[in-house]
Amino acid sequence: MRSLIKLALIIVIVIVGYNYFFGTSNEKEESQEIVEKVKDLGKSIGGLLKSERDKFQEGKYDELFNNISNTFEKIKAKIESTDIQSREALDKLEQEKSNLEEKWKNLDPEDSTSDGNREFLQEMEELLRKTEGLVKDVEEN
Repeated sequence: MRSLIKLALIIVIVIVGYNYFFGTSNEKEESQEIVEKVKDLGKSIGGLLKSERDKFQEGKYDELFNNISNTFEKIKAKIESTDIQSREALDKLEQEKSNLEEKWKNLDPEDSTSDGNREFLQEMEELLRKTEGLVKDVEEN
């Protein structure tokens, strides 16, 4: 599927490029219009990425870790002192959160497609899933 999309994109680029240089006057106008729209799209995407990078650097996403910490504190308050298994699970989740915070600080905010960023998101989803599971376990006990 991915190679089919790449092939289609290459064909479109070749056709637009051919028409841009060798087409009739009407085809050249259409190709120039397409090229201008693609340039505008590129500028818009660049602006969006710059905006998100600025938000990243300002700490917009730091609140996520604060919310997770608050959730852990609420879980601690609900766990009975005799529930050693839940307390150990919570300690493990807090360590995972700390590790993810370190990863977060080391991520490149300009490269949202890197393997490190994808891995971070997967690990964050896993942490949230485990936290939800612990909350359910604690509420059932």
